[in-house]
Amino acid sequence: VPPKIGDKIVHYEPYFDRESKGKVVEVLSSQFVYETKDGQTRYCLFKEDWNPTD
Repeated sequence: VPPKIGDKIVHYEPYFDRESKGKVVEVLSSQFVYETKDGQTRYCLFKEDWNPTD
């Protein structure tokens, strides 16, 4: 199930050796856009490793 705008997520990116948390700002057909606490905008495909968080 894709996230909704405003949902908080955690995105696991093993190729970059990082785990990013953010708030969803846009939902597209196969991916969503989220913004991290420090203002970075990132993209995540629905099929990537991510989960909702508090």
